Amino acid sequence: MAENEATARVIGENEFPKMMYKYPSETPFYSELQDGKYDTIIVDDVEEETDAITEGWFLTSPEAKEAGKVEPKTKGWS
Repeated sequence: MAENEATARVIGENEFPKMMYKYPSETPFYSELQDGKYDTIIVDDVEEETDAITEGWFLTSPEAKEAGKVEPKTKGWS
């Protein structure tokens, strides 16, 4: 079970509609939150939520940000 699927059970799978997040934003239609720009969607039922989780969406912005972190590239020595 994926970590964000477990979170779905904690938050309550019957509380709809709900917003889901991806970070960093990849579209010009982002939501700007206190800590960055996120893509957001609204899901209306468990089926949509499950599909979104499969596609990499998260139930909270902190989860999305942690999953979207990219390690900085460092110069390697040849």
